[in-house]
Amino acid sequence: MSPVARAAIVGVTAWNLTLIVEAQLDIGRRSDEELRGSRLLWRLACLTNTVGPLAYFRWGRKPTN
Repeated sequence: MSPVARAAIVGVTAWNLTLIVEAQLDIGRRSDEELRGSRLLWRLACLTNTVGPLAYFRWGRKPTN
C-alpha cells in the first residue's frame, strides 16, 4: 500500500473515531428530555461507521434555546 493511501486510511479512521467518541460523550451529557428517541439506540447507532454519529448530531438532539 502506498504511503498516501496509508495516510488517507489513518485520517479517515481517526475522523470516524473522533465522531464516535464525541457522539458518545454528548449522549452521556444530555438528559433524556434533550434526546430524540432512545439513549440506547442512539449509542448503538453511533457505533456504526460515519453515518450513525452524523445522524445523531443532525437528528438525535433536540434544539437548545
